[in-house]
Amino acid sequence: MSEPTSPLSTRHLEALGSVEDLRRIAQAQAVLARLLSEWPSQHYRTLSGGLALGGYENGAGDDLLLLFGPEGALIRGFDHESPMSPYDPEVALAHLSDDELEELSPEDEARLLDELRPYPGVLEQVPPALREQLVALNREPRRTVPIPSCLTFCIWRGPEDTAWRVGSEISFPEHEDPDGSAFLLRPYAGGAAAYQALAEEAAGVPVSLELVERVYACEPLSAELLALGRPGLDPAALRPALDEIGYPWAL
Repeated sequence: MSEPTSPLSTRHLEALGSVEDLRRIAQAQAVLARLLSEWPSQHYRTLSGGLALGGYENGAGDDLLLLFGPEGALIRGFDHESPMSPYDPEVALAHLSDDELEELSPEDEARLLDELRPYPGVLEQVPPALREQLVALNREPRRTVPIPSCLTFCIWRGPEDTAWRVGSEISFPEHEDPDGSAFLLRPYAGGAAAYQALAEEAAGVPVSLELVERVYACEPLSAELLALGRPGLDPAALRPALDEIGYPWAL
């Protein structure tokens, strides 16, 4: 978590737009990930039952998952260096009372730590339908530990909610970014220009602002747009990915 953070976090959700705004950004960034080969693995794809998944992995053991569906939207993030990481024994054991801790055998403690329980308050108030969807995804995307355990923060918005929500009973540790949300939500804070700056920082090479702006505007991918990103890429190779993302193309 040594990189700069953003004004968007679980404690400052004002910068997070509507569910559809977030969905469009996730789709645009999944397209840009295929046009900017040095950018981390951002993805977006549809599943059965009206579900869709977005998000990214940063290659350093952290990841963010976006879940969209009939029951609402959910953002689940995992920053392995966060003070709220379930890999911290104090977090994994925080669900137990003092009496329960005293009675815990070394074998039981080892088993409990292996389950990697999330930080208290992060998941308890997630609506049952959204939580069931999260649990059903289990090892998506390709993690060796089930998703509900490997998280440091969770944000959600149900169909009737007028704003994004987080657990109201979380006792955040004293830290600038206790759950890693400001760090991991950076790609979704600000518009095309902010994303372009972040992409250039990650790739170490210039990134076309025009390309980012036009993809953010959901302009069908054409040979002209392709030339702004990876002009040598075979358009036919992109079509399956664009169809999976649900992004229009004109190639």
